[in-house]
Amino acid sequence: MDGAVSRRKGDTRILGAKTGSLFPGFQMADAPAHTPVLSFIAYSGTGKTTLLARLIPALTDLGIQVGLIKHAHHGFDPDVPGKDSYRLRQAGAVQTIVASPQRRALITELAEERKPELGELLEELDSSRLDLVLVEGFRGEAIPKIEVYRHDLGQPLHHGKIPNIIAVASDAPQAMDAGDMPVLDLNRPDAIAAFIAQHLRSETLVNPLESTITPEESLLDEQEFKLRVTRPETFDEIAEAPEITELAAGPARTLEMTADYIDTEDLRLEKAGYAYRIRWEGDHWMATVKADATGSPTEGLHRHREWETLVPGPAPDLAVFDDPELRSTLACLQGDRPLITLFRVTMERRIRHLELPGGAQAEWAADRGRILADDRADPVWEVELELKDGELRPLRDLIGRLQERYPLVPDNRTKFARGLKLAGLEPPRA
Repeated sequence: MDGAVSRRKGDTRILGAKTGSLFPGFQMADAPAHTPVLSFIAYSGTGKTTLLARLIPALTDLGIQVGLIKHAHHGFDPDVPGKDSYRLRQAGAVQTIVASPQRRALITELAEERKPELGELLEELDSSRLDLVLVEGFRGEAIPKIEVYRHDLGQPLHHGKIPNIIAVASDAPQAMDAGDMPVLDLNRPDAIAAFIAQHLRSETLVNPLESTITPEESLLDEQEFKLRVTRPETFDEIAEAPEITELAAGPARTLEMTADYIDTEDLRLEKAGYAYRIRWEGDHWMATVKADATGSPTEGLHRHREWETLVPGPAPDLAVFDDPELRSTLACLQGDRPLITLFRVTMERRIRHLELPGGAQAEWAADRGRILADDRADPVWEVELELKDGELRPLRDLIGRLQERYPLVPDNRTKFARGLKLAGLEPPRA
């Protein structure tokens, strides 16, 4: 039936009345079982929606019929107060279909708030009418992505940190250094459409309902300095210190973060030198394991091995890491014991990417928040400087200048060690 409506739950679906052959003049080997999906990701304010509004007509001109899924971070209502459909929904209708000769909309009221699942939303679409589904957001999903990047904002690239990015669309492509990654001109939606069409021809765009792409994780030898702010009233001044802003590659990003630190009740991971957390980082979930988590830092310098991978939500699962040795080790440590949350860290983080003398690269993070365990709390007032590339010496020199001017002292404690102590779980050390 033309425009058939699925009965699966979803927030809203609007179906146009357009019919006709799919992709006229555009040959693919075989129609996929599920419509190919492509996500566009970017920092807030970069212009994803503006690009999509120009890109969709360019794809349509190529004969590609496009579906769209947009992630809304806040409550929304596609209906209009005062309309009959709105009144009937307010009266208690769980699902409402509004239909006209031109379009149809299905609106579903959810019994409780929950994070939208991309796979469920994709099944709400009628794949027989579509050649491609564009997705705005959902950066944690294992699907191909194009990163939208504006040079003047000075933000670090997601490429290299978020998996499955197939291209970067920039307003200054000549100034981009993205290695072997294709760089597209953000102001040429026709060229971006041609790039996407080529990927459709080669069938390299996939649907998460049938995808074999797995989230990637990065294995790092992390080196970072931790400095404690001894006078919290100076935190804002330190966070915007000219010694930092003059080295910054762009404006600061501010993220609200919540991290759960997780282990078995008898601390099997910690006793083997591992810390495991799942953290909300503003618009995605990140799972992290650090080896030698308590470690033996000196002068505030912490060194760890670190594995990170994007995950769909906060549920603990040690099997998400692709490294087979790590996965096997963690599975043996956990055994049949359940994983529990030991404590939580909530904080505001201000982040800047720094370009240091000699070509070294670093990330500056100013954190204020709390470590929470049951009814106890420990305040967090600290800064971290993580070396991303190059030698440590320029970073040490910068820290020396900061300490001459501001109340900062090296902190050999990690948030993990502090949280264990707060929760009464600090293990005895020989």
